[in-house]
Formats: sequence, structure tokens, C-alpha cells
Amino acid sequence: MEALDQVSEEVTLGKQGRIVVPASIRKELGLKEGHRIRLVVTNGALTITSRRVALENAGRNAGVEPWKPGDPSWADQLVADRRRDAASE
Repeated sequence: MEALDQVSEEVTLGKQGRIVVPASIRKELGLKEGHRIRLVVTNGALTITSRRVALENAGRNAGVEPWKPGDPSWADQLVADRRRDAASE
């Protein structure tokens, strides 16, 4: 997905503090009902991030390449690393 420079939509806060993410933004982010999102407040600004992007950013900040379908799972890689370490002790 190509990153956007900026998308801006105005929404109304509903009952119990609910907001509706406009369809155009849901489509752009690939969000569907039931998807998890992350809300972050920084210096008075609310940022809503898809879980996928939040995980990619966390991995990038930790120096880890994002996982892609077809790649071995990180858990499997960790177990293999630990087994190699144990075998060399």
C-alpha cells in the first residue's frame, strides 16, 4: 500500500465517546469490522493507527524487518536460535 501524505476527515463524537472512521479511510488502511487499532495521544493530538502499521513501526524501531507471508515465523526463528545456542554450550 502506498503511504499517503495526509488524509483529513472531520467526524462527530457519538454516544459513549464513539467515532466512526469514514469508509474512504477504512478502505485506504484496509480496516474491516473487528480489526484492532491503536489510539495514541501526543501533545494533544490523537493518532489512530492500524495494528499492522503499529507492529511494523515497532519492529522497525527495534531494528527488525517486518514479517511477510511466506517468511518463517519469528517464534520459529527464535526457537531455532535458542536450540543452536543450547547445542553449542
